Amino acid sequence: VDLLVVFTKGPQTKAALASARHLAGAGTWALTLQNGLGTGERLGEVFPRERILIGMTNWPADLRGPGHVSSHGAGEVRLWTLAGHEHPFIATVSQALSRAGLACTADAGVVVAIWEKATFNAAMNSIASVTGFDVGGMADDPDIQALVRTVLDECTAVAQASGVPVSRERIDEAVRHAFATHRPHKPSMLQDILAGRATEIESINGAIVEHAQRAGVAAPAVRALLQLVRARERKARS
Repeated sequence: VDLLVVFTKGPQTKAALASARHLAGAGTWALTLQNGLGTGERLGEVFPRERILIGMTNWPADLRGPGHVSSHGAGEVRLWTLAGHEHPFIATVSQALSRAGLACTADAGVVVAIWEKATFNAAMNSIASVTGFDVGGMADDPDIQALVRTVLDECTAVAQASGVPVSRERIDEAVRHAFATHRPHKPSMLQDILAGRATEIESINGAIVEHAQRAGVAAPAVRALLQLVRARERKARS
């Protein structure tokens, strides 16, 4: 095939790649739009770095039943090569996704967008998983709002110390947009907890904690939420 799109949850990446490896030929590209950090590097265990596309999407989605996923609101896709180089195949994929209505943009600065989404998720997903609140419940609780701000502060500091120029203003706007328009939505990590599935906490909060350690930046709230979600995941799965 021309392109494999890897869009499982983080813990299923290795198994998904193994199951689809027979579909990849010498010219096959791989695209990851998964949550978290380091997703492109994980694909590098199977695909050459020069044929890997990385990206992010913020389309909201809810699983309604077997084979039935619904999306409310609007979103976009942003992507570029893992190697950081321009390539004609970027436009091919971007145009195909846009024709499908997914509003895809080729973005040489996509690493910033990936970090900004990881920062958003480190707050919204982990807090929802620990508290059980949907987005509206978080928006209405002043203590949750204060905790969200603390997590965003820590993640922004980690990103900037790691050389990634994230925009706190864009992240704050994404949170405000979610609070205003996605109120009934249960973040995906909470959906995983409720279903007894493995979560993406290691790819999100876990990865940010690792970057914080390397950069010498404190991130106590992000670490605490990492530990709490791990505990909730163990309890849910048992």
